[in-house]
Amino acid sequence: VCYVEEDPDAVTWHPRVAGGDKTFVLRVVGDSMLPDYPPGRLIFVDPERAPENGDDVIAVLTETDEATFKRLVEEPGSGRMLKAINPAWHQTYIPINGNCRIIGVVVADMRLR
Repeated sequence: VCYVEEDPDAVTWHPRVAGGDKTFVLRVVGDSMLPDYPPGRLIFVDPERAPENGDDVIAVLTETDEATFKRLVEEPGSGRMLKAINPAWHQTYIPINGNCRIIGVVVADMRLR
């Protein structure tokens, strides 16, 4: 999704709570997934898990090369879409029509205190 620091001393390490060997952790930025995932929440992403309807996913939008965190939904007649779960979000749905690549499924989240 972004640059990854390879120096073990420069990285904050978190225990893997779920997922496969390639599971990685991201910190939520923005409020499109409120109230379930506030900014700063850690999410564990499994790139080897196949995404299913209703899964929260990380996708890269091919037109802008930006990563986004949304819910994958399939609705009859509308096809597959990425959905922001925040009801106040300005663009609730992003239709998937070859414009994105899903790179992983969120398998857990953690709130640090």
